[in-house]
Parts: sequence; structure tokens; C-alpha cells
Amino acid sequence: MPYFADPTKEYIRENGDVKALQDNLNEYFGLYIELGVEHPLEYIKAWIDETRGYWNGGYNYWRWEQGVVLNDLGIYREYPSEMIHRLMCEYLWLWQRIPLLIPFLCIGLQTWLIMLVMNEGIVRGDKVIVAMTLPLAINILTLMLATPVFAEFRYAYSSFLCVPFLFLACVCRE
Repeated sequence: MPYFADPTKEYIRENGDVKALQDNLNEYFGLYIELGVEHPLEYIKAWIDETRGYWNGGYNYWRWEQGVVLNDLGIYREYPSEMIHRLMCEYLWLWQRIPLLIPFLCIGLQTWLIMLVMNEGIVRGDKVIVAMTLPLAINILTLMLATPVFAEFRYAYSSFLCVPFLFLACVCRE
């Protein structure tokens, strides 16, 4: 059986009645709202559970895939050499196994670093720093409101790319 990044979605696509879901979207949305009104505490607990990886750094989760999912598009992975493939595997293994490096793969840490830099910009009255952090903060907030995944690395990838530059902007103002 092929590997799917989202097995529930794939199960519904393969075994469910997708047309019935599409045709009755308003009824399902109404049921969702109705259950939320009846059980607000459960919805809050579920939201906290689903967003914990975006604000709490203590969660291990899937970060990257080294293979290619079986597909009908002819997409496959090819390494220039077996040595490069082994080096890449070792490099990725180090990032997930060395305790000092693990926090740098954590979305929660990146979120707090963004908030720290944004706060520094606000305290200093530095509009440039605030403007640099605002899109990242909005992205994380959007993820916390919209994504059904508690810590999906690929959705917060922009944070990982930008945080080093934010710190440079804070330290080296010239």
C-alpha cells in the first residue's frame, strides 16, 4: 500500500462518497456549528490539541520525507550517487537525533522567536522590525485558525527561513 501524507483524506477520497460531501456541504457545516454550540469546551480542547505544535516546542512530528510517494505522474527521486544519498540521510539523521539541534526544527520555538523579535521591534519603536515579523506572525495565526494539523513543518517553513534574518535585523541595524 502506498504511503499517504494524509491517510484520512486519502481514505475518504478512495472509499467515501465525495460527491455526497460536496453536495451537502452546508448541512455538514451546519452540523459542525451546532455541535460546537452544544459542546464548546470540547471544541476549545480540540483546538488546543490541534495547534499545540505551533506554540509549544515539546512535540516530535514529521518534518520531511526523503522518498517519493507512488504516483502516476512519473515523478521519482534519483540521487547523483549512492554516497550523496547516504550523506543526505546522515545529515537529516543528525538534525533529528542531536539534542542541541532538535529545538531548531521546532515550529513552537520559531513562533516564540518571531514573537520575541516582534516585541523587541515594538519596544524599540522600530517599524521595520515589526513589518518584517508581521507576515510570519500572521502566517502562524492563520495556521492556528485554519489547519487541521498540530505542527506541519511545511506550512511554517517561511518561519524557519526568516528567523535568522530577523535576528540579524535586530542586532545589526545598519
